[in-house]
Amino acid sequence: MTPTPPLEQRSWRLRARTLYDRVPTKWLVTGISAALLGLSALLGGLNQVAAEPIPEFEAGEPYAALQLTITPESASLIDGFPEQLVMPADGNRLLVVVATVTNTWPDPVRISTIGPADSLLPVGIDFADAFTGPTSVIVFDDGTKVATVQPDVPVKVAYVWEVPAGSLAGGDELRVDVLDRDYEGEAAIYFGDRFSDFRTAGYVTFELDDLGAGGTG
Repeated sequence: MTPTPPLEQRSWRLRARTLYDRVPTKWLVTGISAALLGLSALLGGLNQVAAEPIPEFEAGEPYAALQLTITPESASLIDGFPEQLVMPADGNRLLVVVATVTNTWPDPVRISTIGPADSLLPVGIDFADAFTGPTSVIVFDDGTKVATVQPDVPVKVAYVWEVPAGSLAGGDELRVDVLDRDYEGEAAIYFGDRFSDFRTAGYVTFELDDLGAGGTG
């Protein structure tokens, strides 16, 4: 049988219980939260982890992305590529970033114009529209506008974006982000592989050339 606590001990517990019952619940929550925050700060739990700086690459320096090893080489402005039927609308010009890409994926990789996540993306400029994927991707060897890169075969390509005339000029500095992504797995047959976490892996700063009516830098 549990012995009955002394009268003074029972009185102390009763007073404490009565005091606790009279404290508003929101005060208790606030007090507990403040105590936990204080403990967390004391232990360094509120210290923010410094974000890793985005590395800057040199022109001609390769970056091994998930599917492609990308070597950005130059950036220039041009009036158009009439032989490939790649011409800007009136009042616009073409921004061209030249790179060599090598497919390190087991299967052929198509460098798409659907979006910017494949390889490269100029930043800090006005595109001719809100779409940030390249207008065209032109293969230097044969001038084709569909760049399907076979495994382990280096291919030199021109990524082409349409920009308003006057938005860029020769001698301007242009930042071009080198992009990467993660592999999620196989999707339905129609869609093929699935990727996620598209991100900037690094960047290159170019001094723009103005090639006028011809040349690819």
